[in-house]
Amino acid sequence: MGKLIVPQRGQPLDVSYMYDIVQALNELQDQVGSSIQDVLVVVDETNKSRSTKMNRSAAFGVTAPVITATSVELNKTYPVTVSFEVKFNSKPIVVATPNNIGGTEPGKSANVVITKITNNSAEFLVSFTTAGLATVSLNVLAMGIPI
Repeated sequence: MGKLIVPQRGQPLDVSYMYDIVQALNELQDQVGSSIQDVLVVVDETNKSRSTKMNRSAAFGVTAPVITATSVELNKTYPVTVSFEVKFNSKPIVVATPNNIGGTEPGKSANVVITKITNNSAEFLVSFTTAGLATVSLNVLAMGIPI
C-alpha cells in the first residue's frame, strides 16, 4: 500500500484526494480482513441522508452549517459539533474543510481546527482572520470501520 501525500494546513481537499484516502482504508481493511457490511452515508445541510454501499469501510460525510449571515469577529472561535449517523468501532479519521457559501472576504479567511473526535461525533473550532459578514459551512468526512 502506497503512502498518501500529506496536504498543507488549510488546503482544500478534493475528490481525488478523498478517493485516495478511502482507497487506502479499503486496502488496510483487506489486509486486516473483515466481513463487515459497509456503507457511505452523506448528509446535506437540510439533514437529508442517503446511503450507498462501499467496499470494506464506512465513511460519513456531512455539510454542516456553521455561520449563517453573521458578523464574525477577528480571531474569535466558533465551536461546532457534528454527530455522525454511523457509529464507528474506534475513532474515525476525520477531515473538515470550510466552505465560503456567502462568497465574502471574511468567509475566505475561515480556518477550522478539529478539537475532539469520538466514535460518533467530532468537535471543531472555526475562526476568521478577517472580520465582517460571513456565511460558512463545514464539509466534514469521517472514515473508519463501523460497528
